[in-house]
Amino acid sequence: MIGLIDCNNFYVSCERTLDPSLEGKPVVVLSNNDGVVISRSNEVKALGVSMAGAAYQYRDLFKQHGVRVFSANFNYYMQCSEQVMRIVRDYSPEVEVYSVDEAFIDLRGLEWKKPTEYLRSLRERVLREVKIPVSIGIAESKTLTKVASEFAKKNPSLGGIVNLYGDPVTRNEYLSKLEVGDLWGVGRQFAKFLQGEKITTALELIQMPDEWILKNLHIGGLKMAWELRGIPCIPFEANVAPPKQIMRSRSFGKYVTSLSDLKEAAALFMSMAAESLRAHKLVAGVAGVFISTNRFNDEPRYSASLSDALDEPTSYTPDLIAHVHRLLEKMYRSGYRYQKLGVILTDLGKGSDMQLTFAYNEKSLGQHERMMDVLDKINAKYRENHLVTLAAEGTEHGWQSKQEHLSQAKPAYVDPKERTRFLTTTSVPTNAKPPRKKGHTLEPAMQSRALGKQIAERMMREEPEE
Repeated sequence: MIGLIDCNNFYVSCERTLDPSLEGKPVVVLSNNDGVVISRSNEVKALGVSMAGAAYQYRDLFKQHGVRVFSANFNYYMQCSEQVMRIVRDYSPEVEVYSVDEAFIDLRGLEWKKPTEYLRSLRERVLREVKIPVSIGIAESKTLTKVASEFAKKNPSLGGIVNLYGDPVTRNEYLSKLEVGDLWGVGRQFAKFLQGEKITTALELIQMPDEWILKNLHIGGLKMAWELRGIPCIPFEANVAPPKQIMRSRSFGKYVTSLSDLKEAAALFMSMAAESLRAHKLVAGVAGVFISTNRFNDEPRYSASLSDALDEPTSYTPDLIAHVHRLLEKMYRSGYRYQKLGVILTDLGKGSDMQLTFAYNEKSLGQHERMMDVLDKINAKYRENHLVTLAAEGTEHGWQSKQEHLSQAKPAYVDPKERTRFLTTTSVPTNAKPPRKKGHTLEPAMQSRALGKQIAERMMREEPEE
């Protein structure tokens, strides 16, 4: 027995946690650079706005119907996701986080808890504590849980949860109402083919012989059909395999022409990639960078990418930044207006498994690990401001992606377990004593310097004796 917890219109729901007055009103969230629609409220869906539609094409429609438009705030959305997933893990030891807004939950051994009511309490708790509405599907297989959660999402009378487990009659009733093009894993080409074969619903598909499905839809289609029949074929993966590569890239909010600005962007993106690398307890053996101009205008075009092995496998941010800076210097060509840059880390593995060279220095490695550990903990605690950064990352970031519609509301959610304000926009703990004199309040830059000094002093204290 498997359950699927699926957050409704997730990015829009996150914006509504910041401003409850948006409830019931048409809301959209736009992608990086405010280019395309990536999340729609039900009210906007009713207006015919398509997912991934170009925002400029709907400008007049948005104005006509008073649609509230927001730039994506992915840091905040990730924090909301973490709170939802933390609650989900309280309901089962086996949870597979499928995406930022979806998680499969293993219900085997929990049948005695009456799964429908058990997960209904989960839904109510998420709504109460995080203010995010979720839809839940229960079935024998992952594909069936997707079907169940979609019906739960689209039909409010179902109370946000549909249980198809052990009920083939109800299962087939729902499958008869589901178009094949809406099935998880069916793309446009397969949908067009099936419709040409007069197969329009999921029920009609699973009633076809296995030989026909295998011949025309291959092994993936056969597994999907079996899953829809209640036979699990997609394994439950609570322990997700570590990534094989980590990449961070962005399109710039305005064109970049100077090498110094490209280096600044590369440093910021590499810092983000290195933080993710350490979160997975990995090191990288190869680092690379790529740059490109706009492919869709009449200006001179140029794109390039370079990657090279590091001297030592590492997750130490300064070394990774210095490495991609050297690569950038080789790639850069003046006279072009660059639109996009990205960094990539490959040849990932655990530090204990990586081959060392004669340049290996255990003492400096220990210092680097302690420094990065302290940096990550500080930034995790005050994540909204990302207090501690490296000088190479810069401060102005005039090239940042456009966020002209970023919400100005402040998060107010407090985790009841840790009593720590994870979703805060302040730069000091909420229980900190106010300064005695206003003039002594540290500016953000000074806070970073002070924290940097504390890190250095702590490292000196922890440094082992010769």
